[in-house]
Amino acid sequence: MFYLEPQNVGHSIFGHRHLIEAYSSPSHSHPFGQLFYASKGHVSIRTDDGYRVSSTNRAIYIPGDVEHQIIFSRPMELHAIWFDEHTVAEPLPETPGTITVPPLLRELIISATHLDIDFEPTARTSRLFSVLLDNLAPEATSSLNLQMGSDPRLRKVTLSLAQEPAEDRSLQDWARCAGASTRTLARLFVSETGLTFSNWRQQARILRSIELLADGSSVVNAAYDVGYESPNAFIVAFKRTVGTTPARYFRD
Repeated sequence: MFYLEPQNVGHSIFGHRHLIEAYSSPSHSHPFGQLFYASKGHVSIRTDDGYRVSSTNRAIYIPGDVEHQIIFSRPMELHAIWFDEHTVAEPLPETPGTITVPPLLRELIISATHLDIDFEPTARTSRLFSVLLDNLAPEATSSLNLQMGSDPRLRKVTLSLAQEPAEDRSLQDWARCAGASTRTLARLFVSETGLTFSNWRQQARILRSIELLADGSSVVNAAYDVGYESPNAFIVAFKRTVGTTPARYFRD
């Protein structure tokens, strides 16, 4: 079902609901845009430029022809919408992005993914998809994304830390591991990710914590699992990175 294409079902936009087992796809691309939303739990997506997490109040948009890998850590319900970007009426994000999902957009996504794939177009379905597209405008994307960089030395560090964000090795230790000077690695972080090493690691920890919290972990357990010395330190870092506390993030 992941490889349906709009032209094969006769619609420029359509949705489908998937009941997914724990799964990690190979890296692949499609000639059409895709929106992924997890109504429970989370889905993580890796692209060449970064790592994104969709939880109950965030969706991920991947434009056509962008290589991506989809990761499901446990069984879940996934809502996916496909877009023929050449024929839809509204502009869609041109780069991969995380989209905030307020209650209205959530209901639109769920309604769209409960339609039959071969649904008969009506005035109602036309309005549904029109309003959905209005709420997926490019400016709706958020910045909660972990950039991996392109330099091989930098990627050796970012990929390792993305897998194990609790790792507390210093920048100097990582520089030796990557075969670069400390100054070079520090410069690569800023020039290729827009963040300092410490800020990048903090964002990696926060993204992993969102995955854990979305899967039912407590704030206390998530804090220790991603490398913080106390829940209070974790909450402060979470608010600094996301703009709100963990409880409000999942409630809003």
